[in-house]
Amino acid sequence: MSAETRNATKLVAAVVLAVVWAALALSLGTPAASAHNVVVERTEPETGAALKRGPAQVAIMFNEELDTHLSTIKVFDADGQRVDLKDGGVDLTDPDHASMIVHLPELAEAAYIVRWHVVLDDGDATDGAFTFTVGNAAPITEPLTVAAPAPAPALITANTTLWFGTAAVAACLVLALGLLWRRRSA
Repeated sequence: MSAETRNATKLVAAVVLAVVWAALALSLGTPAASAHNVVVERTEPETGAALKRGPAQVAIMFNEELDTHLSTIKVFDADGQRVDLKDGGVDLTDPDHASMIVHLPELAEAAYIVRWHVVLDDGDATDGAFTFTVGNAAPITEPLTVAAPAPAPALITANTTLWFGTAAVAACLVLALGLLWRRRSA
């Protein structure tokens, strides 16, 4: 085997090693984080409130920053019909992006369910619900069933970026070492 063939073989081996290492690093995923649920600090109206008149809006304040594109808030009547103005989402006037708001038309005397779905910046998702009544309406007595949180869409997070960056740096280092090894052997 000629020296040139040996050098080419070493370079290919170094590149293959870099690709295998990068694939291994990416397959390990991001470091495990403890799952957590966002905490509702306050709702307006209060959970279970009996109001004389319907509110102009519903707001929920949380303890963490929410993803402004994936978090939702909706209001339904007891029959499951959506009654809000379909403008619900993270309150962009909140500098912490830790609250959601949805506006309402004039509400009839009835019981209402507020359902929310929040996605945190780290990708964790949580759902919740609460009720309130307007006028002399009977409160909703059946348990509020909230579907299990849907997995958040695959998001490019800081951890994912870190893994890709680490893999790229490692691949470059291995390639550079392979080239140095090739020159030294020549």
